Amino acid sequence: MSIGERHDLLYRRGGNFNELPPWQRRGVGLYWDTYAQPVTGMSRIRVVVDLELAMKDAYAAFIAERIERADDQA
Repeated sequence: MSIGERHDLLYRRGGNFNELPPWQRRGVGLYWDTYAQPVTGMSRIRVVVDLELAMKDAYAAFIAERIERADDQA
C-alpha cells in the first residue's frame, strides 16, 4: 500500500496520518546497547526501545552503525 493510500484509508476512518505519533507512523526500534554500570563501572547490556526512528539517510546510517557495533562485539 502506498503512503497516499494509507493516508486515505486512515482519513476515511476519522484519523489523520500526520497527527499520529512517530512510533505509530514509522514503527518501534528494539536493540541491544552496552553501557557502564554507574556504581561499579562494569559493562552491562540493556534493551533500548526507540520510539522515534530516524528516516531516509539518517535511518540507513543508524542501521550501518548498529551492524558495525555488532561486528565489533562478535
